[in-house]
Amino acid sequence: MGIITLNYKNKGDKKDLKQWRPISLLCFDYKLITKTLAKRLSKVINKLVDIKQTGAGEEKNIFDNIISISDIFDHMNLNDIKGFLINFDQEKAFDKIKHEFLIKVLKKMNLPVEFVRWIKILYKDIKSKIQVNGQLTEEILITRSVRQGCPLSMNLYALAIETLASSIRRNKNIKGINIPNLKDPIKLFQHADDCTTITTDIKDYYLFMNEFEKFGKASGAKINKNKTEILNICNAPEEDACLKLLTKESVKTLGIWFGKSSQSQSWLPIIHSIENTVKKWENRKLNFKHKLIVINTYIISKILFVARVVSPLPEYITQINRYIYTFFWGRSNSEYINRKSLSQMYNRGGQQIPYINLKIDAMLIQRATFFLQGNTSVWTCFMIYYLGYTLREFNSELGNNKYQHTMILPRVYTKLKALLINHKNKIDLQSINPKNIYKKILEIDNHKHKIEIKFSYVDFTDIWSNIRNIKSNYQQDFIYRVVHNALPTKDNQKRRNYSNVFPICYFCNSENETLNHLLLHCKKLRLFRKYINDFIRIEINDETFVLNELNCLLFNIPQELFPSMYAYVYSIYQISYVINSGGLIHTLNTTFHRNRDIYLNKNNIT
Repeated sequence: MGIITLNYKNKGDKKDLKQWRPISLLCFDYKLITKTLAKRLSKVINKLVDIKQTGAGEEKNIFDNIISISDIFDHMNLNDIKGFLINFDQEKAFDKIKHEFLIKVLKKMNLPVEFVRWIKILYKDIKSKIQVNGQLTEEILITRSVRQGCPLSMNLYALAIETLASSIRRNKNIKGINIPNLKDPIKLFQHADDCTTITTDIKDYYLFMNEFEKFGKASGAKINKNKTEILNICNAPEEDACLKLLTKESVKTLGIWFGKSSQSQSWLPIIHSIENTVKKWENRKLNFKHKLIVINTYIISKILFVARVVSPLPEYITQINRYIYTFFWGRSNSEYINRKSLSQMYNRGGQQIPYINLKIDAMLIQRATFFLQGNTSVWTCFMIYYLGYTLREFNSELGNNKYQHTMILPRVYTKLKALLINHKNKIDLQSINPKNIYKKILEIDNHKHKIEIKFSYVDFTDIWSNIRNIKSNYQQDFIYRVVHNALPTKDNQKRRNYSNVFPICYFCNSENETLNHLLLHCKKLRLFRKYINDFIRIEINDETFVLNELNCLLFNIPQELFPSMYAYVYSIYQISYVINSGGLIHTLNTTFHRNRDIYLNKNNIT
């Protein structure tokens, strides 16, 4: 027994029932069995379905199809090959597959008898109730569909629709598109129920419709002709007036826009969504760690899917970065630390805010890595065609005359070629985990923070490590900003063009208010410094200890001194005004001990 609940697809009229997806809530025992069967099936499904079906199977990736379609599209535009990209829409694809058809397919594919028997058990006389306004309807008998919400459903559907794909591949009348370094024409790309073809002959549309009709009669599937979309490539001739009604200036295929204005259609909605995300989160009091989680989860995740195929224009990257760093620093528009510094790994003194340009570069290099490590998807034919000579030092076969090559490259491969030439001696593309390429590029870049350049004689490795070991996130952030000289002192604010800020020290009213001045040289704070010096000398039993740039500006000290040094720096930062010098020192001494106790408590130090 399953409970069917409806999930809105986030498109179309909410009053239209077709815009709601039925999700089956199933009991734990059922899901445990189907998960086990799905695991077993996934080990062999790659042998049963074509490589261009990326919706099922281990190591299958939707980007293999997206990049392949993008490369074919670029190839046609670059060489003025006239043709059409056609997206076919199946109506309620998962819900229409007949159970008897599914069982016949499994038997025909020679799956084990015991496996087929389990599928029969799971799909025989199954019933569901529909949840409507919190209430359950009477149970209904389910005679068709693979249940959305079942771990096995994607693989079962892929096997069912493979019969359609196989029939299309065998149909010699369907022309499809011929590409370099591939003998047979490409006729179909699939991701679950999404079917896309690129063809040089519009007559293929009718041949596809015949194939869908035959498949529908056997399986129960139904093609939605009105939602089928056609993109004309290079002004190919359109003889059929009816098909012109289906022709669009741009179409969305597997989440990526192709055609006219594809850049703006792909990126402007994302930028608008990022803007709304920032507005939603900006008023919450978050520390750096939590802000990074928001940035990665709700901003960067929206970017990476599209950026893997469609690189954003520079002005779009500028907008996205502005939203990211406005959120990170707040609406003050004061970025006290260089963006490239913030993008570094924690152990290099950064906050790991993704550096978008390098992220995009890393994803491009990943293509070459996947190719050299054995990927055989359609796009690899273009990798050889465009970059075979560049990659032949990794594999001499790639420069062989048995392959087609060209020196005329589309923009994406021109950029990839430059990246490979620049990094080929620095990154082992044949063995590196593709997920680590971004970190490797950051490491190669070897960015130096301003503070590291200023104190070039200091090893910052332990400093960054000690800061990361602080348990309290807010205290960790404060010390991090101290080390980077990123506190909003008057001098810092003035250098960032705060027009209404007078840079003279608030306490002594004689010198510029820099962090160095406040902590080491301000005359008004001399007695407080002496008190702290004496306190720390007693604490560590060292009469030679003296406050200096290394210990109070860089926190280049043992971790046991962090509570006292933090309390010293934070107390000066915290005091905004006092009545007189006597009141100042008394207030600072009291504040110091309170802040020290807070640090000890927050970091569980006894």
